[in-house]
Amino acid sequence: MEFLTAPVPIFNMQDDASSMGSRWEKWLNRFENYLLAAGIDNEERQKAMLLHYAGEQVHDLFLTLPDITVNPTETPAPSAYLVAKRKLNKYFHPKVNREFEIFNFRQCKQEENEVIDTFYTRLLKLSKTCSFTNTNEEIKSQIIMKTKYTQLRKYGLTEQPSLDDLLARGRTIEATRKQLAAIEDEHKQIEKCNRMHQNKNRSNTSQKNRNPDQNRDHQIQSKCKNCGGTWHTNGRQSCPAYQLNCRSCGKIGHFAKVCMSKGNQRPQHNTRNSRTHTQRARVNFNETQNQEEFNSDHSETSFQITTIQKVNKVNLPTTQVKLNGTSVDFIIDTGSSINLINAETYKNLGIHKLLPDNTTILPYNTMKRLELVGKFKGKFVHNKSETEADVYVVQGDGEALLSYETSVKLNLIHVSLNNKTISEISLSEYPNLTKGIGNLKHVKVMLHIDETITPVAHKHRRIPIHLRKAVEAELKRLEQQDIIEKATGPTPWVSPIVIIPRTSNPNQIRLCVDMREANKAIKRERHPTPTIDDILSELNGATTFSKIDLKDGYHQLTLHENSRYITVFSTHAGLYRYKRLSFGINSAAEIFQNIIRQTLINIQGVINVSDDILIYGKSKEKHDQALRIVLERLNANNLTINLRKCVLNKDKIKFFGYVFSKDGVHPDPEKIKSVVNLETPTNVHEVHSLLGILNYVGKFLPNLATNTQVLRELTNKRKKWEWSDAHEKAFKFLKKQLSNAQKLAYFDVNKNTHLYVDAGPIGLGAILSQEANNKTEIIAYASRTLTQVEQRYSQIEKETLAATWAFSHLSIWNNIYSTH
Repeated sequence: MEFLTAPVPIFNMQDDASSMGSRWEKWLNRFENYLLAAGIDNEERQKAMLLHYAGEQVHDLFLTLPDITVNPTETPAPSAYLVAKRKLNKYFHPKVNREFEIFNFRQCKQEENEVIDTFYTRLLKLSKTCSFTNTNEEIKSQIIMKTKYTQLRKYGLTEQPSLDDLLARGRTIEATRKQLAAIEDEHKQIEKCNRMHQNKNRSNTSQKNRNPDQNRDHQIQSKCKNCGGTWHTNGRQSCPAYQLNCRSCGKIGHFAKVCMSKGNQRPQHNTRNSRTHTQRARVNFNETQNQEEFNSDHSETSFQITTIQKVNKVNLPTTQVKLNGTSVDFIIDTGSSINLINAETYKNLGIHKLLPDNTTILPYNTMKRLELVGKFKGKFVHNKSETEADVYVVQGDGEALLSYETSVKLNLIHVSLNNKTISEISLSEYPNLTKGIGNLKHVKVMLHIDETITPVAHKHRRIPIHLRKAVEAELKRLEQQDIIEKATGPTPWVSPIVIIPRTSNPNQIRLCVDMREANKAIKRERHPTPTIDDILSELNGATTFSKIDLKDGYHQLTLHENSRYITVFSTHAGLYRYKRLSFGINSAAEIFQNIIRQTLINIQGVINVSDDILIYGKSKEKHDQALRIVLERLNANNLTINLRKCVLNKDKIKFFGYVFSKDGVHPDPEKIKSVVNLETPTNVHEVHSLLGILNYVGKFLPNLATNTQVLRELTNKRKKWEWSDAHEKAFKFLKKQLSNAQKLAYFDVNKNTHLYVDAGPIGLGAILSQEANNKTEIIAYASRTLTQVEQRYSQIEKETLAATWAFSHLSIWNNIYSTH
């Protein structure tokens, strides 16, 4: 009976009643851990030990509580221990005072010696009894308000990061402080030794000569062990070597000329090199005052450059560029992300002020930091090109480096697209664009719900047993990606789910929600979506194209908390609801189209149709500029893309069933192939599908209405299905006509436009064309059938009808030509 002596304290019911529910849950969790550790799995023993260890008060309370109802269909039947636990839970859980728990949560703040992860764990624990709608957002807000780090609070208020990003920044700040503290300890020890050495010199001088003037002269002559200069009466922080790296040993806090590391062979006497170094150190001392104060408010940034040591300039591209009016010899370094000069060059520029900076600059393939003096904004001029960029000043005698970006802006280098396109380079600059599912910043979709519609809560649809694991896996994935959440509280709207196996992997499913009843209460928003005609008018003259696909488009828009209740759906694992815009909502397409359009507004050469973004330009440069702006805009708004579906930097591109190029537009060859390879239709449904595909590419086929009249007769419900030779002939003719479909030109407002119309016995036809340089280009074909009444019109009436119909259908014309 050794287990009876296990240290499980009794549950104290006399403590604060407002926190009894949370205290009971904590005690019960600890007790169950004990049962597991002790290997006690007999249900009767578990119940007896629960009442024994909970204490006399809980035992007496249990005897007075009414029995709870057990569902007879529950399998497996609940054990005696589980029934007892439910009985006590039912009593204690109502004792949770949500308002008091929220008060406790709001009072929680980071302790002085507490790390950010411990603080987060405490908040997470407190939040469990608060029933927050969005726990992560509440925890993030509490960390921002109650953290002890001013830098972290500033980051949270200005950048509006996610909880994970906020915690990562907090860990970085803590790690940086630890490292800085270790460095400062070393500096204090060095300073202490220097002061002891100085005091000893003072004492010896005083004993030998009591003349005050001589003592003062000796003090001035005392050397600093870190920079080699005179002793700094204002303290360690005024030393020019403070927080700089030694070029000899790599440690922080002293110059190489006074380095005491083993094997250091640098001369200590006043050579030419040491004089130059002293002059540069003096630049650092005069130009970077208040650097420590600046560093306290700015996080450290790291750059890596190719080289800063002296190199054989014969093997590297060099050029002379005017920097702030002074000619400077630069090495064009395509591997460098910053512009770099040494302190001597900076001195020759005659600039009197540097901005302090705590950037870490690492030469390629080494971790030894360069001694940074500061930075300034420089104006670069080469031939007729000029640009402004930051210039970093470092100690040493290395060559001046010109960064890749500045070299491009000065037209000093041109990118070869043989291996990697500008588009791909642009994508590499924004790694977050391809990470997971984005969440558009500062936007929450509010659905307009008609509260007069009676809510409908559908009965749960039983899910086949063999699909349940796949459904559970999909629910877990969606919940982890913050797309859905478990529904709590009243659920007036409950929709059933529809399970669709994925064609790429039959073991995975696509989970859809049947929101037909819920959609009756959702008022639709009406926003325009670009049509093929809109796209054709915009792409005139374009030569380069790209297409960006937004990953899981709708799911990148957050659904407002007040609109989520109508998205509740039922599964065998419980009720869930959407936190993001879902595909089943009737107004989702219009809402998504409008929001993405607003996000990309005022960017020339960009059209979006739903989650597909088409980028185009009349030149390669304009296309690349538009693409870069789009990627920057998406990245700034926390949107992500599906790189696998993106098409970049092409001279022709497939977009919504059409192929666009600089010469015009033609149908997607795959769609044409699918029609040409069709077997002869065997029923009305297959004829409807055929006519739908033909109508989609109808602008490429003249007289389509007339040529499909025979097939459309088969869709008449009053007629019996019968496939005749006439139908077969029309079917083969249409396939041949489609396989020979010609390319259409883009509409140009500067060209003469003509609209040709014609009327036949059973249909109307129209051709929109333009003329330039004695060449006629077809813009579009159009046709429609005549009704039974219209077929009885006279020919002149049919021609007039053709003109008025084409006039309104195409909406773009200069002159109308008719065969009559």
